Amino acid sequence: MRRTAIVGGVLACLLVTAVSGFAAVAPAGEDMKGALGIGIMGGLGVPTGQLGQEVSESSLSSTTEGLPAGQGTSGHVGLFVDYFVTTNFAVGPDFGYLAMKGKDIELGSGLPKAPGLFDTKTLQFGAHVKYFLPTGGRVLPYLSVGFGMYSRKADLTDFGVLVFQESIDSVLGPGYIVTSSVSDTKAGMNGGVGVQFKSSERFGLELNGMYHTTFGKLEAAPVVGFPKETFFKDWNYITFNAAMTFYLPMGGR
Repeated sequence: MRRTAIVGGVLACLLVTAVSGFAAVAPAGEDMKGALGIGIMGGLGVPTGQLGQEVSESSLSSTTEGLPAGQGTSGHVGLFVDYFVTTNFAVGPDFGYLAMKGKDIELGSGLPKAPGLFDTKTLQFGAHVKYFLPTGGRVLPYLSVGFGMYSRKADLTDFGVLVFQESIDSVLGPGYIVTSSVSDTKAGMNGGVGVQFKSSERFGLELNGMYHTTFGKLEAAPVVGFPKETFFKDWNYITFNAAMTFYLPMGGR
């Protein structure tokens, strides 16, 4: 998983570099100051940290270090607004949704795979600042940084409930109810690179890659009525998206 993140970051940097060189000879672009764009995007979310950590038989009890979630790469969708306060700087709100499913678990040689323990969902909403490199053309590479809130939720699958229920019953005896889902909302930030091709005055096509990190552990009681424990010590992921931006007519333009 770490290799996927590194390769994705390198490819994104190479893309921006290559497009910057092309943009130097592209047709001159218009002054973007005052422009307002509304964008939709869709692509992939790649888990990192404990979200992407593989689940093994020895990691099925909660500890202070948290649990591996064993999530797989899934789809990501989002919305954003860019208002150009200058011809190179844009600010605006953004929204993203990522739903991941747990990968099958290897139980051992000759044994069939078991379903994943967790499925996770992340709802992200906040604001960003983008700096568009002054290329003088219609191809607009940019750097982006954003801050906001991340609503995080982990649902135990049917197999996950079975595994944890058997574990709890063996320690505490039958009759205790296992938590079926845990959730919270924490602050977080994101940053990355992108490139937009302004195909016309009112329309742009875009590719971008962003790293998202949230602040704080996800804690909950694994057994109803018991003290909280650390489920996940971190909650981070990378998104790769294609996007379309529609620019609204502005007064005097």
